[in-house]
Amino acid sequence: HVLAFACLAFPLPLVRPRLALWVVLGVIAYGGAIEVIQPFFGRQAEWTDLVADGIGAVVGAAAGYLLSGRVPARS
Repeated sequence: HVLAFACLAFPLPLVRPRLALWVVLGVIAYGGAIEVIQPFFGRQAEWTDLVADGIGAVVGAAAGYLLSGRVPARS
């Protein structure tokens, strides 16, 4: 979960660092929605999955944000 959600949250802050917080919130909300619908598909919702999703979102967005100055701007 951590790696998947880090990969999901990484690209946008890399090119638009101002959106990093919104990306984190959106990716966590997406993880929450997945946990809410899982019982309808025979799976069990787990808080630990949501926590791992949140950690991944923060790590991915932070990595994108920190590396954003190193990516050359395209015109």
